Amino acid sequence: MKFVASIFMILCAFSGCATGGAAFDGVDWQLVEVKTSKTPAVILDRDLLTANGMGDFFSLRFETTGLFGKAAPNRYFGDCTWEATGGLSLGNIGSTKMLAFREPDGLNENGYFEYLNQMNHWALKNGRLELSGGTGNDRIVMIFRKR
Repeated sequence: MKFVASIFMILCAFSGCATGGAAFDGVDWQLVEVKTSKTPAVILDRDLLTANGMGDFFSLRFETTGLFGKAAPNRYFGDCTWEATGGLSLGNIGSTKMLAFREPDGLNENGYFEYLNQMNHWALKNGRLELSGGTGNDRIVMIFRKR
């Protein structure tokens, strides 16, 4: 019986890896920092954003059916594939098209989408989700905390 239970747990773990697994599905993440090798880091003060009515900006949520979130101010969605080894593929990202009357300092919606489209690796570090990628010599790390 222990053998069957062990096999079941292994199968469950691997079946969720393609879309993030139980550790990611249904978890709301909020962007707190963007680091690039070519520009200064952008640090988002989540308390200040909330106080200014922008607390849900730059959020991210993974479901078995895809990727969802809110940029600034538009909602977005897309495809995602995760690998247990840390590989990541995001694609077909689309969004609503509302006009932004205000955006957080240091990062606008277009910049957020440009960074997100370059992500190709994930890691959990100290309870935070780190997405990384980039092109050429420009390495990018997007750091999210649980909401």
